[in-house]
Amino acid sequence: MIFVELNNFCGILGNLGSAGADFSDFSFLLSLGAVFLGFLLVLMMLVWCFLACRRRSMCFEKVVYMEISWSYEAEHSSGAIGARLTTDAVAVRSLVGDALALLVQNIATVVAGLVIAFKSNWELALLILVLFPLMGISGYIRWKSLK
Repeated sequence: MIFVELNNFCGILGNLGSAGADFSDFSFLLSLGAVFLGFLLVLMMLVWCFLACRRRSMCFEKVVYMEISWSYEAEHSSGAIGARLTTDAVAVRSLVGDALALLVQNIATVVAGLVIAFKSNWELALLILVLFPLMGISGYIRWKSLK
């Protein structure tokens, strides 16, 4: 059963460049790419979780081995240390987790949309491609006005 599916998949890959390739073969590959992208996003979230846990455990290990007089200072109270661990974890998440995953997802969506557009109607796809810089400029102006 697996060999039959693998043979069908290799046949689809071989037919993509030929004139007889239909859109269903191409959409199969795009759906396969979407599944891969979803898997990649899940892996990125797992990396964030591991980074946050590692950061917290390293900070806790440093705090445990500090001298007793260190913990009597006001900036090293248990509440301040807990707050710092929380804010550091949020900073790591904003660096690695959500923003990077959203960037990868948006780039993949744009590329897949352009590929589908060029496959179905290349004149309209060129028009869309020409309008991309205008959309980028309007997004930049809106971003600057919101600040």
